[in-house]
Order: sequence, then structure tokens, then C-alpha cells
Amino acid sequence: MRNVTFLIASILLSISWNTNAQFKITPHAGISVTKAHSGVSSGAGVQIGVDVRYSFNGQDKGWGVQSGLYYQQQMYISTGYLGYNYQVPGKEGTLTMFVVPDQHSKPLISFPKEYDMKSIDFITGKHREDYLMLPVMVQYAWKFMQDIRFHVSAGGYVAYQITDKINSNYTNVNADDYNQVTNTEYNYRSGLHSWDMGFICQAGVEVKRFAFLINYQTNLYHRSRGTAYNLVSFGIGYTF
Repeated sequence: MRNVTFLIASILLSISWNTNAQFKITPHAGISVTKAHSGVSSGAGVQIGVDVRYSFNGQDKGWGVQSGLYYQQQMYISTGYLGYNYQVPGKEGTLTMFVVPDQHSKPLISFPKEYDMKSIDFITGKHREDYLMLPVMVQYAWKFMQDIRFHVSAGGYVAYQITDKINSNYTNVNADDYNQVTNTEYNYRSGLHSWDMGFICQAGVEVKRFAFLINYQTNLYHRSRGTAYNLVSFGIGYTF
């Protein structure tokens, strides 16, 4: 009976050890840089997450699968001409706004003679979107030395927008006296919650337990709505 008990305990310990060897957890933190296709400038945000990987052969190399959970900030910065305020003869005291069709276009150099331009409006906006993201990837890893591991992963992701924050700064410049500038700032949250999904890949190097990671992702779900983006993130983690 003792021999049977010892055998069962040995098998359970072996299974537990092999399972632990096959699963690895890597918490990590870093920065993300987002480039949207809508003409806005790139912005840098924060990315914090944890990767969980499973190695099929139990040796932490070769083929495996990788998932996890990320908190990610996507940042955009926009600057442009909003419009021109001018007066038409016979309408004294009333300003008419000429809206620039493209905020990133160059300003008009001249107006018709009957127009009396009074001021120019500029806008600068900072837009931050917060997401929770679930990646699911296939991974292949190499071990060049006992303490150095390199891997590449690729797959898809699903993301849910938690919230977003918009900071807009409107600047009005007087056309008669360019030193006369008025700034108005607005801060608000849209409260828009939406789902997104796309393609993600990762390359990483582990030296002992420290991990250096580079991620690339691009959305596929909302691209037809003009909200396509590319994001690159850099992170440092520790593997357990």
C-alpha cells in the first residue's frame, strides 16, 4: 500500500512539475506609440500587461501559444487651422466663419477685397483612448544558450474601449494685432465604449528572467470607418 501511495504521489508531482515548466507568466510595462491614418500626429501612451505562454514540449522552446491581458493607452495629437472670421460689407458687427475643409491644409493667403478678415482660429487637440486588450497568438521560440531565449509571436486580438479623454485648446488670433491672442481650453470625456479587433505580433528576448519586448498591432474591424491605426509598443518584463 505504501508503494502504491508513493507511486501516485510521484506521478502527481511529476505532472505538476511538467505543467509548471510548460506555463510561463511575464508581467511587463512600457510605452506605446500610435500612428493613425486620419492625418493626426503620433502620440505616446502607457501599456501595462501580462503575457501567459504555454510550451507544447515543456522545454520552453519550439512551438507554443501565448495570450494575456493588456491595459493600453492610444494617444493622438492634432493641430490645424479651424477657420477664419471675417466681415462682409453691409454686415457690420456680425462675423461670418469660413471653416477650413481640411484642418491640416495651409491657410488661405488672400481674401476677396470686399472681405474684412478679423481673426483666425486654430485648434490643438490631445485625444487619449484607454483599452483592455486580449491577444491570442501562436509562438515559436529558440534557446541559443541556457539563459538566453528569443521568440516571435503572431495572431489576433480583441479590445474593449474603457473610456477616452479629449483635451482641446482653441486659439483665436486677432488679424489686426497678432499679439492679441485668446486661448480657450476644453476637457471632456465622450463616454464612448466600443469593441475593436485586429492583428498583433511580438518579438522578445529573455536574458535569464528579464524580458525585452516589442509589439506591433493594427486594427481591422474599424478600418472602413476611417479609424485605421498602427501601434508599436516597447516593454520590459520579468518571467515567472
